[in-house]
Amino acid sequence: MHAEDRVRIQHMIEACEAVTQFVTGRDRVDLDKDLKLMFAVMRAVEIFGEAASKISEETQTAHAPIPWKAIAGLRTGASSSAV
Repeated sequence: MHAEDRVRIQHMIEACEAVTQFVTGRDRVDLDKDLKLMFAVMRAVEIFGEAASKISEETQTAHAPIPWKAIAGLRTGASSSAV
């Protein structure tokens, strides 16, 4: 695996950990009412998707069961669903 891919995968892991931290103990009502929480979650999802979109074809092929294109699509879905 390319070193750049390792960094991007680490960014994906960190984004997931951040979302977990943000939403622990919260519910959908909190997300709807708390603009900072909503934007923090959306930004982490964008980072997750952006990092996935830059994973090399070689790594994507080596890990074919992972839906790379669907994950990459999250970045546009998150930004287009804002407020």
